Amino acid sequence: MFLTVDGTRLERKLLDKMPRLASLDLNIFSTFSDEDDPIQIETFKSFTWEQLNPVVYWYDIHAQQHTLFTLPYKLDRVCHCLDLSYIVVVSCFQFKHLSNDFVSTCVSNRSISLCFERVRTLSLINTTPLNLETFLWIQKVFPNITTVELREKDVHPLAENDEDEEERSVGVLSMNEDLLLDTSLQISSVTKFCVAASFERIDYKTFYRFLRLFPNLVDLELNIGHPLLHDLLKHKNEDGLVEVALARINQLKIISWHESDTLTDADIHYLFPKVKNIVKPEDHKYSE
Repeated sequence: MFLTVDGTRLERKLLDKMPRLASLDLNIFSTFSDEDDPIQIETFKSFTWEQLNPVVYWYDIHAQQHTLFTLPYKLDRVCHCLDLSYIVVVSCFQFKHLSNDFVSTCVSNRSISLCFERVRTLSLINTTPLNLETFLWIQKVFPNITTVELREKDVHPLAENDEDEEERSVGVLSMNEDLLLDTSLQISSVTKFCVAASFERIDYKTFYRFLRLFPNLVDLELNIGHPLLHDLLKHKNEDGLVEVALARINQLKIISWHESDTLTDADIHYLFPKVKNIVKPEDHKYSE
């Protein structure tokens, strides 16, 4: 798709036919293969393009996507990817998907200051260990997000080689030490945190940092296995932050990776005393 898109061609085929055009809202999204070449942002730096809204090009290798859009960001429709590996839904209130690599792969046809004020849901593809730079950038660029989703990189369903099989088996959510050791960064607008079922394991230190990172968290969706549960039970009374943070949660959805990960009512209600209805994979709800 993006092999046919460049500023010079769009200018000749589209803009030149609308000489009175004063504003243009553009949003083009597509997944890509390893053979695809990035757009040359220089083709959007002509005099004609400079009279219109700033053009931003997002080339995210890890998330396997091209996105070309104008500012301010106004996407208000559903986009279905042409790639069969997944379908991406985007609206004016959602931004899907970016990887940790996005910070360094965004270019524009002029000097800009990115800020997505309308976005409420951010879906982050965890291709490398989460780091402090990524969340500092998210705090700055997405000031009004209320939901953060973490998911793994999509793998084409027909992929059969060993490398893809190994990639499919990855299920550990990890953080760099710079984020783990930081105690100052907080994103107070986030009230809902979702972790994809493909993350089989979340260690206690990583989960603890998320509790500090999102101090107003009330809605939680993740796979809580026995190791994490054991650590939460162990540290709840030892650390006031953990006790207060868990007591704030009033919506809980547990995605169990293994049947052995099923939690008991007593354990859950002890950890999350405000949760009235606990949603489990079987869609059973346990009430007090």
